[in-house]
Amino acid sequence: MDPVLYYSVLKYTPSAIRLESINVGIAVHYPSGKFSHFFETKNKRRIRAFDDEYDPDFFKMVMDSLAYDLDYGKKSDVSTLNLNFPDEAKRFKNITKKDFLDSKISYLANEFRFSPIQSMSTNDEELDKDINDLKDMYLYYDKPKKGRIDTVKSFV
Repeated sequence: MDPVLYYSVLKYTPSAIRLESINVGIAVHYPSGKFSHFFETKNKRRIRAFDDEYDPDFFKMVMDSLAYDLDYGKKSDVSTLNLNFPDEAKRFKNITKKDFLDSKISYLANEFRFSPIQSMSTNDEELDKDINDLKDMYLYYDKPKKGRIDTVKSFV
């Protein structure tokens, strides 16, 4: 199995007419490590500024649902949660399959949509760094200006 990291950016688009969007999360999947995780933005203030009709309860419900669907495995500093629900084995039976991420994110519509899945080469030693770089790139405003990333490893 090739050491490839798959990822997709979650965009929040409050109006299908205006088509303005903001990145609010990133889903990652590392089949060879049996690992998947959803990272949501920490900068809720930015979302409120973007959408003055933002509903924090609805937003939290969607984010919690995505974490339930995607969080599997434990990988040092990038995944701090391993819930071990009774149905976990069934929900993640295809965690080693290349199309796992697509099967988990393809159902979203309306205000929340994932970007097309992309991939990048990685390995067990670089995985944490690569995931953190992706988070820093796509959830750019979660960090103070001085701590923001300016480049990410090239894609596969």
